[in-house]
Amino acid sequence: MTNAPRLSSCTDASVTTMLTSSFAQRLIQTELGQISLREKGTGPVNVVCLHGISSSAASWVRVAELLPERYRLIAWDAPGYGQSDPISSVKVSAADYAQRLDAMLKALLIEKCMIVGHSLGAITASAYCSHLCSAEIEKLLLLSPAQGYGNPTLVEQREQVRKSRLADLNDLGIEATAEKSHTRLVANQKDERALAIVKWSMRRLNEVGLRQAIDLLCYSDLLALLPGCSMLNVSVGCGTDDPITPPAKCEVVAKICGVPLLDIPQAGHACYIEKPKAVLEMLQAMT
Repeated sequence: MTNAPRLSSCTDASVTTMLTSSFAQRLIQTELGQISLREKGTGPVNVVCLHGISSSAASWVRVAELLPERYRLIAWDAPGYGQSDPISSVKVSAADYAQRLDAMLKALLIEKCMIVGHSLGAITASAYCSHLCSAEIEKLLLLSPAQGYGNPTLVEQREQVRKSRLADLNDLGIEATAEKSHTRLVANQKDERALAIVKWSMRRLNEVGLRQAIDLLCYSDLLALLPGCSMLNVSVGCGTDDPITPPAKCEVVAKICGVPLLDIPQAGHACYIEKPKAVLEMLQAMT
């Protein structure tokens, strides 16, 4: 198991220092534009991690710290996040994000991997596994999966969610939204380290990328994508104290996948940040 610097104090600057020393960002060029990512390990088992709407590649640092030598963890900044180029289309779709993921895997020469999709990242992961899969996907782990609001029966709810999220962005801006919302993602408010990492990512969101991600959330339907993943080895996990994608919602996803829901005790929505050891044990159980 690798040893990595730990936060001496839970401040924005200390998170930056930790990331620079142990989980540094790097940029790659793909056929569809630039992608920023963070990477840990050189082992033969490739684990590709996709973050949610309020997060970043950096958020996987606590999982990366615990990574055994046989793993290589690659965490991307989704299109429009970090220094990744945004989607060029006026109207984005899950297929656009899946194509960017495909382009990243090709640029990294990854032919075989397991994918971990958290929250909105679960939609990108499932879209890729359903429609592209140029790489051999050995396992698919969906953590606190967001179902999206693309189902025609959810039109009213979709418009409410879209209006609310855009209002926060327009009225408060990135910094104030991070200050207002970051604690909602973490169940244990005494876990200062988890809170610091969540807030660090939220404060660095890009407006263009976030607006596109809001549309991805509002116009995608995870449940419609899942049948295309039926041939894969899929696991679904969720924090027991998640108010955003609560266990009852995640149970629906697990049932469609034909697997039991894996509980992550005492974890909120940012389950892999709060409980990295539990998530790593899920990964190890699948490999």
